[in-house]
Amino acid sequence: MKKLHKKVVTGVVVAGMAFSLGVGANYIDGLKTMPTSAAQSNQLFKDLKTNHWAYSNIKWGVSNGILNGYPDGTFKPNNEVTEAEFMKMLIATFAKDEVSASKGKNWADPFYNYAKNKNYPYTGVRNKAITRTKVAEIVSASQGVNYVGDNAIRYMLGEGLSNGKTSQTVQGYEGSAKLTRAEAITFILNLKNKGVTDLKEKPTKPSDPSDLVPVPDKPETPSNQGLVLSPKKVFDKALPSIKENGFTNVDGTENVKTARNKNGDLVGFENVGYIRIFTSNNDGKSLNSVIAIAQAAGINVDNEFMNNIKNAEMGFGLKAEVNGYTAYFSKGNNGHSIDILINLK
Repeated sequence: MKKLHKKVVTGVVVAGMAFSLGVGANYIDGLKTMPTSAAQSNQLFKDLKTNHWAYSNIKWGVSNGILNGYPDGTFKPNNEVTEAEFMKMLIATFAKDEVSASKGKNWADPFYNYAKNKNYPYTGVRNKAITRTKVAEIVSASQGVNYVGDNAIRYMLGEGLSNGKTSQTVQGYEGSAKLTRAEAITFILNLKNKGVTDLKEKPTKPSDPSDLVPVPDKPETPSNQGLVLSPKKVFDKALPSIKENGFTNVDGTENVKTARNKNGDLVGFENVGYIRIFTSNNDGKSLNSVIAIAQAAGINVDNEFMNNIKNAEMGFGLKAEVNGYTAYFSKGNNGHSIDILINLK
């Protein structure tokens, strides 16, 4: 099996029969969903804001016919995905020519028949939400290896098919959590981005765990703390600079503070177990405000930090280190928004 490059990215699945799955074409695995509060221009669905962590992944999935929304114009990115739905997403994306629909039978039959022939470790419980551990077992099996449980999770993390939900660790992957629609399409896109073009058969013999890329069981405690975690304290300190850059309309809650300018562009800071600095635009005044917020939060804004903003990536983002913590610098809204997430765990 061709070895995948070691760069981590997160996965998402589709739930709900009201939501159709395309079989035409085919990301990244379940990063913990980030609360959204950015401008809603160019939205695909009325409940999916353009600064949602999986917005670009979902847009890709919709444009390629892998999934779509509900009749009421929503996408419901946090809805759970069943095993049958995920099996269809995976197999229809990478093996559509090998699967033919059977009239008069359940829509999922062709996909389960394919999975059976490939020796994939499905449960057969079609209408129950699939766990992230079972996703790891099925996805790793489709890449020609035979791992179960934590070793399947280690495969996903080590091969860059997931960043985990809260950290790039076995614990942070959160295997007992149910797969969401946003995570599902992300997993599919991650496979695509890793160059996967077809699905392999799972070996009958268990694969050797010593072949796995080493992955920690739990997050390490960062050695370098020094961050201001209160959104109110951060905004109180950064406010003069933010207002000087035109962001005068301040709003928020205990967990998140935002400010908008007259054009509706937004900058913000939130703390919900991880901290996040974001802006819906990447023009000079928006970026100056991001820098002011970062400095107020105690972040070391050096050349590396600035380069990470400049080189931020679509999707899960550019992985880096900020004040001893793992961080991700992401672009969204067709490259116009900036999102910096710092994992405190």
